[in-house]
Amino acid sequence: MKHKESFYRYKLIELGQKAADRPIFFSGIYQHSHDPKWISLNAIRLLSDSSRTICSHINLSREAAAKQLDLSPSLHQRKMIFLAHIESYSHFGSIRGGLKLIELEQLKSLWLASTVAEDLMRVEAVKKVVEVYG
Repeated sequence: MKHKESFYRYKLIELGQKAADRPIFFSGIYQHSHDPKWISLNAIRLLSDSSRTICSHINLSREAAAKQLDLSPSLHQRKMIFLAHIESYSHFGSIRGGLKLIELEQLKSLWLASTVAEDLMRVEAVKKVVEVYG
C-alpha cells in the first residue's frame, strides 16, 4: 500500500460510500499511548475479510473507547474488534477517511479479540442491538 493511499485512507473512503450510513465491524491492533484525546489501532481490516488491510492505522476517540474497555498498557499490541461508522474529514485541505466508534448502551462495541466462535457470537449480539435500537 503506497504511503499516500494509506495516509489519506482512500480504501476507507470508498468503503464508506458503499456502506452508506451502516456501521461496519473492523479489527485492528491496539497501540498503547498516553495521548489524552486518541487511541491508535494499526492494521485496520474488515472483520468479514481479515486478509486485506484497509488502512495502516486509525485513531479513535479515547473518551469513547474508554467507555468500552480499560485501555491499559497490558493491551499493547493486542487485537481488538470494533463497530464503527466511516466518516471523512478535511486534513490540511485534503479529504481523509476516519472511523467513529459506535456507542451502544446495551453492549460494548469495542472488545479484545478472543476465539473466532466467541467473537462471532459477540458480533451477532451487537448486530441485534443495532437493529433494534439503531
